[in-house]
Amino acid sequence: MTRDLRVYMLRFAAVGPLTRAFDRIAAAPEVASCSLELAQRRVRLLAPPAVAEPLVERLYLEGGLAWCSRHAFGFEPAP
Repeated sequence: MTRDLRVYMLRFAAVGPLTRAFDRIAAAPEVASCSLELAQRRVRLLAPPAVAEPLVERLYLEGGLAWCSRHAFGFEPAP
């Protein structure tokens, strides 16, 4: 069974929106993993599109999100 996950890389225009976004992403129980890259003003997250897309849209509407990329991530669980 393959789980449908994507890696999202979000870049922010300023540190304030970046840290608020990271707090929101880290608090989402459906997000499999996330990391904060403060110097690059970037957050990376691993989540199903059904979870991440509404979250990314909300972050965009709140302001400060400068760029977002999405990359497919597939894996097969160990038997």
